[in-house]
Parts: sequence; C-alpha cells; structure tokens
Amino acid sequence: MAIGVVERKLLWGRANDECAYPDCSQELTVNLDDPESRVLGNAGAVIGEEAHIRSGSVDGPRYEAKFPRDEIDTYRNLILLCPTHHTLVDKDCGRGYSIEDLEQMRVHHEAAMRATRSTADETSRRISERVAASVKVWEDKMLLEDWQSLTFGLNYTVPLLRDKFRSAMLETSEWLLAKDWPAEFPAVREAFGRFREALNAITTHVLETFDRDGDQRWELEREYKRIGWDPELYEELAAKFQLECAITWCLTIELTKAGNLVVRAVRKEIEPFYRFDEGVLLARDGDGIITMQIVRLEYEDHEWGEKLPAIDLKQWRAIIQAEAEERRARPDAISPYEMVSIIKRQTSREARAE
Repeated sequence: MAIGVVERKLLWGRANDECAYPDCSQELTVNLDDPESRVLGNAGAVIGEEAHIRSGSVDGPRYEAKFPRDEIDTYRNLILLCPTHHTLVDKDCGRGYSIEDLEQMRVHHEAAMRATRSTADETSRRISERVAASVKVWEDKMLLEDWQSLTFGLNYTVPLLRDKFRSAMLETSEWLLAKDWPAEFPAVREAFGRFREALNAITTHVLETFDRDGDQRWELEREYKRIGWDPELYEELAAKFQLECAITWCLTIELTKAGNLVVRAVRKEIEPFYRFDEGVLLARDGDGIITMQIVRLEYEDHEWGEKLPAIDLKQWRAIIQAEAEERRARPDAISPYEMVSIIKRQTSREARAE
C-alpha cells in the first residue's frame, strides 16, 4: 500500500507543510522518490518526510504487532517531519520516542497550525479534504487500479466486460449523478462532469448492446451468430456488430481521456502530486497474443473552461458509418484512435455552426 491522495492531503494540509517536531517549524517540500525531489534537495530545499509512527517492519521503530497492516500508510500512522527530526525520533529503533509521544506531537502541532489559519482558510482546507476523500471514493468505485484490465476487455476483438466492471460502471454513474462538486474547485467540477458524461454514454451503450456470456462477464451481442440460413440478414447483422465494435472502442478511448482529465484537475486544485507514483490512466488493447499495446490518452491542449463536444451515441454512429462508407471499409477496420479524432472535428464543427 502507498500513501494516497487523502492521506497526503490530511498530513500536509493540517501540518501547514511544516515539521511537527516542537519548535522546529521548518518549511518542507514534498518528498517523492523521483529525480525532481533529489534536484530540489541538492539545491537546498528541505525535503519533508512522511514518517511512520509505527513501523511496518518487525525490526523497525515502534513496531506494533496488533496494528493492522493495511493501515500502516494511513493518516493516523503518519507524522510530517524534516529529515533531521525524522532521524532523531527513529534513532536506536525509536527508543527515545514512543507511539504516544509522536501522536501527541502531531496533535499539538496541528492545533498550533490551525490557530494560525483564518476562518476562511480553515473552511477551504476542510472542503479540500472532503473533495480529496471524494476522489478516493471515485478511485475505489471505478476500480482504477484495474483500468488496463477494463480497457483491454472493452477494446477486445469482441468487446467484453466482466461483471465487476459492469457493476462498477453502473454504481459510479449513479454516484456521480448525485454528486455536487464545490464551485471553489472549477477544474475538478468540469473534469468529473466530463467523466460522468463519458461514463453515462458507455454504460448506456453496454446496457443496450451487451449480452451476458457466462456467469461473470458480458459480451457485445452477435445476433448474426444466432440466425438460420439467411445471407442477407447475416450481412446486415454482421455490419451492425462491426459498427457497435467501433462505437465501443471509441467510447473506451473517450472514457480514458476523461479519467485523465480528472487526474489533471486533482493535481491542479487538490494535490499537486496526485498519482505521481502510479502515473496517469493507461489503456490497453489488442488480442493479447499477436498484438497488444498500452496507450496514454488525454485531451491534448485542453484549456479549463473550454467546452468539449457532447457525446451523442446516435451522432457518433452516423459519423462512423459515413466514414466507413466513404472509405468503402468496415467500421471496425478503421483505427478507433483516428475515428475519435474525426468525430471530434465533425462534432466541433457542427457545434460551432449552431
């Protein structure tokens, strides 16, 4: 487990980016295992250390056997210290400072910092913490840790969706519908609005076109497989399947782009180092045997406040069908990455003309 967006927001925000050791008050810079942090440290910046009150290692400082392993990296077990005082409290395996000493040290420091903040600043901090918590809820509901697995299934030759992802999409879609993001965070509000739109579109598509295939997964419906000898109908249903494949792939691209817009917004307004270690969401496609690629998908050059074209499934189908007819190609034979660009150009042009 790594220190997440909520833990880091609570720890650094409540400590005012200062060392919690009594009478230190050293201003700190976020410490990450990356070249940039090392450059800052070499330049003279004091790198803050997210110190553990209880060690996760048996032979570490203040190890407590009964403490839950999955809470080692949570806020309740962390204290913000400068390197000097981190070394001091951990010296001799932490014999000089007990768990209670460090917990009280953090409590007293945070109380002192709270007293320095205005009512408006304190309110802003609390709202920011709540938004960070909502971001964590979104991560968990949407199963972000399995994003490549989700996109791999949807991008498959015959798009498929495991039960857990289908349930996650439905639950997250409903949760986002009810969510009212604070106006103080316009980028977060905009990004989650776009993610909700993209998620609603692909969820609607899944509900309309996917059939259950086995106990734990759903698959894009292939009606042409279930008819008797009727060449004309077969061709018609096969063409329909090809079009729905193309729609699925394009919507998966759009959903990933929207997810990365959320990452960008959270970094801008909530936590500058959000997903710094994990990175942005990456999509995976191919058959996993002959071809497979992992791609990074984002809204390039998007400015905050700039309206993105609406996702209209009927309009997208018409654009894909027209492009395929013009090329005399199957809809699923055209690169979905290219098709998404075509859809964006045409929908943007039509929106400006209205």
